[in-house]
Amino acid sequence: MKRRSTWIFIGCCLLGLIHSGMVCNTLGLYYTSLAEEFKVSMTQVTLIMSFLVGGGLVGILFAGKLLRKVPTEILLSLAAGIVGGGLLISSRFETIYLFYAVWGAIGFCSPLLVSVTIPTVLGNWFEEKLGSAMGVVYGIAGIGGSIFSPVIGRMIGNYGFRTALRVEGVITLIVLLPITLLVLRLQPEHQKNSIREAAEEKVVKGKKQYWQKAFFLFISANILLTIVNNLLQQISSHVQDIGFSISFASNVMAAVLLGCAVGNLLSGIMFDRMRPVPVLLLYGTFGLIGWLGLAAGILMTPDISGILLLSGFLVGMGHALFQIGIPVCVRRVYGGAEYSQSFAAICLPGSAVGIFSAPLGGVFYDVSGSYQSLLILLSALNLVGGLCIIGALKSRQIKVLKERN
Repeated sequence: MKRRSTWIFIGCCLLGLIHSGMVCNTLGLYYTSLAEEFKVSMTQVTLIMSFLVGGGLVGILFAGKLLRKVPTEILLSLAAGIVGGGLLISSRFETIYLFYAVWGAIGFCSPLLVSVTIPTVLGNWFEEKLGSAMGVVYGIAGIGGSIFSPVIGRMIGNYGFRTALRVEGVITLIVLLPITLLVLRLQPEHQKNSIREAAEEKVVKGKKQYWQKAFFLFISANILLTIVNNLLQQISSHVQDIGFSISFASNVMAAVLLGCAVGNLLSGIMFDRMRPVPVLLLYGTFGLIGWLGLAAGILMTPDISGILLLSGFLVGMGHALFQIGIPVCVRRVYGGAEYSQSFAAICLPGSAVGIFSAPLGGVFYDVSGSYQSLLILLSALNLVGGLCIIGALKSRQIKVLKERN
């Protein structure tokens, strides 16, 4: 059992490393090359993110049910094959519109590979240390992103975006297919019933799955932080726009992803050992300072390279609110019963809003000629999103006290 859980943990780490750390986190590095190759506006290029998010929205609708009804090895292997194959096929496209279709399919697979599956699997296998487990998994994804981002950036600069897409596709298939086929399983076989029964004891008596006020606050937090998450890719475009090379822009994105790794790892451990409110406030502050630093750094000193790298790192630290804070706090409120469906329901409105928020970066740039006003907006959204999570936890505590009295 212990040996199997170790392999499950390694499998989740590899899922996060390849899909989040490489495939999704390097997408923004392709924007400038795609705009130049196909001679389209940045708004049209950033629509790729809208299709990625839109596909994720559809995927979330079905992820919970599919995870319960389809064998894990079949479902996740199909998803991995679609992602890897889609990257390989897109390297031969001659129009931007075909990218929309492929990245929509990749988006559909994202909840199945990462956003719904990883918290569900880790919650079933590591319920006692969920925060630490998620922190390490997403931390490794961030470290992988900090490695892949400069490598892919240089590959695009030296060999072109088509070669980079082929390399990503081959890595995805070689690494993920063995893991999904042979390693990952949704939950321990001999604990299928006991896990659900133990988790259901944590839910409100009367089988009320949702704490009403907490539910809507979690939705609000997810919407705001999804917008921030979807626009992370604009950082590399911002850095290039203010005069730096794609190589340095990829270094800033590497700092962001390194910050994600450190923030996810530390926040996961802190959530297991501390009260959640101070942790949420700390990481909300990191995000606020980081986004403002990216926006205002150009005004502070002639040599802003160091400020951009530090600000990118802090933005990554603040991203722990989205990747660790929401899943861990949702499980604290609802327990493990039907967790995949509860979490998917909370993520659904955010994914819908994300479809329209993804091209905001291109719109801001096309209208204002820079990304600075967008970065200031994102700093505020990051902070308010953290406050909404705190509000959800507080509303739960108040509800419990009233029921006890």
